[in-house]
Amino acid sequence: MTEGLDRFARFVFADEAGNAIEVDQSFDYSFRVDKSSSRDPDTAEVSIFNLTGTNRAVLATDATTVEVYAGRTAPPKLVFKGEIVDTVSSRTEDMADWDTKITAEDTKSALRTRIVARTFAAGASLHQAIRDLAAAGGVQVDIGVSELKLPSAMSFLAPPRDALWEICKRFGFRYQIIVGRVFVRSEDDPITETAIPLVSAITGLKGVPTADKESGRVKVSFRTMLDAALVPGGLCMLETSTTTGGRKAPIKAKATYWIERVVHTADASGDFTTECVCREA
Repeated sequence: MTEGLDRFARFVFADEAGNAIEVDQSFDYSFRVDKSSSRDPDTAEVSIFNLTGTNRAVLATDATTVEVYAGRTAPPKLVFKGEIVDTVSSRTEDMADWDTKITAEDTKSALRTRIVARTFAAGASLHQAIRDLAAAGGVQVDIGVSELKLPSAMSFLAPPRDALWEICKRFGFRYQIIVGRVFVRSEDDPITETAIPLVSAITGLKGVPTADKESGRVKVSFRTMLDAALVPGGLCMLETSTTTGGRKAPIKAKATYWIERVVHTADASGDFTTECVCREA
């Protein structure tokens, strides 16, 4: 691993046959990756400047998927994987450069577009039903809930994404998609990580965290140097001495928070940040 530099990025664009174009930080680029712990699609917007005419044409017509890798150490970690929604190449305002903009989301695939007809009999394995629906959507699944038997038959005629939501809702579970993988957890169980990332002035916290109260819970927002370890549905530890929040929404000096939303951003000025919205764990 290479230490010391604080801005690494790599983009991989692939077609249905697996042929790929890779672009690294030697190009001028910007991106915005927006991820949440809800079932709404995660999205990415990527701009890359001065690709060759051949590569612009491939991205416009042949490429179907994009992977975004970013971080402050090399090699950078995968922060987004999804299907390309649109690609537009145009001249910049001064006509000096080409700007290729790619938009993508992570549930445009069979998970949302295919219609599956499935019936699971009473007594069938809940885990097997979830695996079957995930497989129908072309994704892998990570099940972190206890095995149960279906108390009654369940039938589905819907996209796998909606069928998974229905079966999870019945048992009080939730699911979310992270870089093309479905995670099924109990409603208040976080996505497990090997370590809980620490956010502090030492690790890159920028500015002053803010807090508000929503539905009786304190929600905290903060901005830090880009950190791929901050994952929606996961946990983080926020350490700050710059604010205690307010009377209605206090911020503890050192507390663990459940991450609801993560936005990774890089822009042409060199800003390389992660913004998070969290709630008390």
